[in-house]
Parts: sequence; C-alpha cells; structure tokens
Amino acid sequence: MSLKNACDFISNLSVGRSIRQRQYDADRLIALVTKNVPLELREHLVHARISDVQLKITVSSAAVATRLRFSSTLLLDAVSSAGHAVDTVTIHVMPADKRRYVQQQPSLQPLDASPQTAQSLERMAGDMEDNEMQTALMRLARAMRNPGGNSGN
Repeated sequence: MSLKNACDFISNLSVGRSIRQRQYDADRLIALVTKNVPLELREHLVHARISDVQLKITVSSAAVATRLRFSSTLLLDAVSSAGHAVDTVTIHVMPADKRRYVQQQPSLQPLDASPQTAQSLERMAGDMEDNEMQTALMRLARAMRNPGGNSGN
C-alpha cells in the first residue's frame, strides 16, 4: 500500500475508529480468555475471537487444546458474564509450519523520509477532528523530517 493510500485510509475517521474499536475489543477478549485459562497454558494461547455465538480459541499444540477443553465451561461463563453472547467454545491448533511463517516475516521497510511526505502528513493532521489521530500524524511527520533522530515524543 502506498503512503498516499495509507493516508487516505487513515483520514476516513469512521474507518479508523472502527479499526481501533475492533482492536480494543480483540485485546479485551484475549485478556479475558487468558485470565480464565490455567496458568501453565496461557503462554500457548495464539488467538481468540467470537464468531456468531462461538468463542474460537487458537492454541499452539494439540496437547494444549486437549487440556484447554476441560476449561470450556469456565471460559463460556467468563465470556458470557462479560456481555458476549456465546454458547460454544471451539479450540483450534495453529500448525507449526504456520507459526514459523508468522515468526519469520520480515519487518516492514521504513517509509522514505522526505519533506514532501512530512508536509502531506501535517496537512492531513490539520484536517483531523480526532486529537489522538492528529497527534500521531504530527509525530510521524516530525519523524519524516528528522529520520533517525528524536521525533519529539
């Protein structure tokens, strides 16, 4: 995705808020599931989500999935008590080759820092009504103007 496309995407506030809200909800759900899983299994949780009325949990091994099934009732109660309409728990195992693929992903290449990019970000920030987004765009603009230096956090 080009920087212009990314900036256009970010500037659509309703989409940005929707993404932030979904991420917040996802973070709260994984925290809730983690809190209600036996301590020795917590590090093996990969992902949790709700689809329709199913709580879907992904773990790192079949052995963990088997042990986690014993906590299904506790998990259902905890998630339901938090206001989610769930009636079943499904536990999935992420194949080892998929985990290796996820772990070996190269980091994203940095954006080319240029005065033009910084200026575009500053203009976009000026049009933002969301103060949090405006602040983030201004920080990014400062980083574009001063690559490798302190962005003034």
